[in-house]
Amino acid sequence: MIAAYWRMARPLMLLSIFLVYMLGNLVALANEGAFNSLSFIWGFAALLPLSMSVHYINEYADYETDALTSRTAFSGGSGVLPEGTITRSAALRAAWIAAGAGALIAFAGVIAGAISLTAALLLLI
Repeated sequence: MIAAYWRMARPLMLLSIFLVYMLGNLVALANEGAFNSLSFIWGFAALLPLSMSVHYINEYADYETDALTSRTAFSGGSGVLPEGTITRSAALRAAWIAAGAGALIAFAGVIAGAISLTAALLLLI
C-alpha cells in the first residue's frame, strides 16, 4: 500500500522539483554569495509534501481521464487509482494530509528562524 502512495506521488516529478529547487538555490548563491543549508533543508522539507499533495489531488481530480489515457513518465497519472489499489477518497485524504504536513513544516521553519514568513507563504500558494 505504501508503494502505491509513493507511485501516486510521482517520484520522477519529485526529483525534477528537487532539481529546480536546487538550481534556484545555486542561482541565489551565485548572485548573493550566501547559502544557508538550514534554510535549504527546511524549505525542501516543506516543499516535498506540498508537491506530493498536488500530485495526489491531481490523481483524484483526473481519475476519469487518467483511466482513458496512455500513461507516460510525465502525463496520464500514475495509474494507481484506475488499478483500484487506492480509492479516490484515500487519494483526497492523502492530499489533505500532505498539504497539512507541508504547511506545518513551513511554519515550523519560520518559528525556527530558518525560513522567512514570505518564503513559507510562497510555498503554500
